[in-house]
Amino acid sequence: MLLTSSMFLVMHWTDMIMLGMFRAESEVGVYSVVLKMATLASIPLFAINSIAAPKFAEFYRQRDMEGLGRFVRQSTKIVFWASFPFLLAYALFPLPILGVFGEGFGAGALALLLLAAGQFTYAISGSAGHLLNMTGRQNILQNIMFFATGINILLNIILIPDYGINGAALASLISMAFLNLASAAYIKRHFNIVTLYFPLLGGAVNGRAGE
Repeated sequence: MLLTSSMFLVMHWTDMIMLGMFRAESEVGVYSVVLKMATLASIPLFAINSIAAPKFAEFYRQRDMEGLGRFVRQSTKIVFWASFPFLLAYALFPLPILGVFGEGFGAGALALLLLAAGQFTYAISGSAGHLLNMTGRQNILQNIMFFATGINILLNIILIPDYGINGAALASLISMAFLNLASAAYIKRHFNIVTLYFPLLGGAVNGRAGE
């Protein structure tokens, strides 16, 4: 779990470090603000994880997979709707939001949209990573995180020199999507639990209808 947390930090800060290597300091400053704004959407996930993780372990220890699946879907639903106002605001008003920080920060509008899209993958997949940790699948999460970090580093090398903060944000979006969707896919395959929540698609994606 320590290695997984370390790789998460590496993935989180790689774009900032590589922007400093390839681009001007002004772009690094804009991206720093954009990244912090986008990360605000993860606050509900962190809060839910602190509550949900022990429950995941409890259900799994009791071999109550039906109860575990139901609790996972409920927690993901809470994460989605708690994160949604942030994501909607970023999608609709990126320029006014960034304009609060001063002239020139509007250049980060597209980057904010891309990072918000990456955070959206956290919102729809909920606590997939913590579920893997709490069910003895930490090595699986570690491997997924390893590949996500590699994708992030490679894409930053390719995209940042030509596309600057937008390239860094796109690299983060793709790596975050891989991390969350690969974790969700593993959980579906091995536990037959759907962690994804799409409010407009109903029971076909979200598990049993009405949950």
